[in-house]
Amino acid sequence: MKLRPLIAAAGGAALLVTGLVAGSPSAGAGEGSSATLTVTKTVQGQAPADAEFVIQVYCESVDDSGEVPIVFPVVDEVLVFGAQGGSEQFVLFQEAECSVNETVDGGAEQIIGDGGAVSVENPTRYELEIINVFSGGGTTSTTAASTTTTGGATTTTAAAEAAVVTPRFTG
Repeated sequence: MKLRPLIAAAGGAALLVTGLVAGSPSAGAGEGSSATLTVTKTVQGQAPADAEFVIQVYCESVDDSGEVPIVFPVVDEVLVFGAQGGSEQFVLFQEAECSVNETVDGGAEQIIGDGGAVSVENPTRYELEIINVFSGGGTTSTTAASTTTTGGATTTTAAAEAAVVTPRFTG
């Protein structure tokens, strides 16, 4: 079977899954004996401190060596990430069909890659990223208006507009 990137659309958001040929897909496994699926939750902007992101990962395999094919789960996990996001890795020792769906989005204004499917067909690395975007895009700071009275003269300084600083990530 040929490795192919998969792009799935769900609710106007795109999910990108790619297979990358690698020498040793997972630590401790012999070369070519397993595939690795990495699910990463990325948060852009300022998420509430108590934000919670829940992702369901389900992979199943089919044993068709007998008269009747048998479908069995190889991964059935619920991942819970906090406001900082995170990553989880799964090692698969056989071909599998996987679905990854974000069921709780932490109140994000935009979700990129909120669900999809990937066919794990080769002993390689598969990487999946779900991005939740919050307004502000970075750090916001404001200055309040102030009034100063000196010797009977009153000076009022207007509030400065909020400055939004967006971090520039290079990697």
